[in-house]
Amino acid sequence: MISLDRMSSGVNFAQSFSPMKIKSTLLSVAAASFLLADARAVIVFGNLGSSGTGLLDTASQQITSTTWLAQGFTTPVSGGLLNLESIVLGLSVNAGSTDTRVQLFANSGGLPSGSALATVVGSVASNTPALYTFTLASPYLLSSGTTYWIVASDPDIGDQYNWVFNDAQINPSGQNSSGYLWPSAGTLRTLDGGANWSDRSALTQSDAAFYLNASAPAAVPEPGTWAAAALLVGGAAYARWRKRKVA
Repeated sequence: MISLDRMSSGVNFAQSFSPMKIKSTLLSVAAASFLLADARAVIVFGNLGSSGTGLLDTASQQITSTTWLAQGFTTPVSGGLLNLESIVLGLSVNAGSTDTRVQLFANSGGLPSGSALATVVGSVASNTPALYTFTLASPYLLSSGTTYWIVASDPDIGDQYNWVFNDAQINPSGQNSSGYLWPSAGTLRTLDGGANWSDRSALTQSDAAFYLNASAPAAVPEPGTWAAAALLVGGAAYARWRKRKVA
């Protein structure tokens, strides 16, 4: 026999999980999940325009195992699209095909510094200038108000390829209201594999064609939101079970 007190307790427990409360919490979780899946990458920085459709020139900077070129950029001070997803470069090769290496470096004293934060290796096999996309294995979360370097090099001794210039001969800049900036001494070249760098910002090398794709960091739901959803769903199921048992 079920006592009235226990019946009352079960009814009150069920009432505490109203359909409206359950719906509200689950909608919050669903919205958060949508934000996680809907972070779209856009062009945030480069010198090929906001849509990346600027024309490529035939002039270029030769890249080898020791001659590298670096393009710098500074992220917005607060917020913004900081998940770096891919790097797009204008490239060509004089003959045959060769491997390419594109890396992301931190900045120290206005120079690329330390070990690479991200590395993507690809290949180029055409003497016609074209855009090549280097997609990171997983998006790299950049820090706000921080300078980084994109460095192109050739991983194979004796090989070479060309980082072609943009036809409009313009310096890199922030795109699509991203807030990204081109730092002073924003283009560097080394002839000895990174041991020494020289500023090429006032020369044609600053025209080396590229752009960056980044997205907003995903908004991860608070642990309390997930816990509340689990409690409401579990509580509602328990309340229905109690109701059937009482009946």
